[in-house]
Amino acid sequence: MKDKRPVNLDIGTMRLPITAWASIAHRASGVFLFAGMAVLIWALDASLASP
Repeated sequence: MKDKRPVNLDIGTMRLPITAWASIAHRASGVFLFAGMAVLIWALDASLASP
């Protein structure tokens, strides 16, 4: 019996479906929002600090 496994497993030639790209973009936007909130909270704290 012959195996019907994929021959080419090179990650550079594989195409991701649109749902995979949407998932990656969603995760990246979450990281940017998290980092942005940290910067905004720091800026708010700095602006409200007494001189």
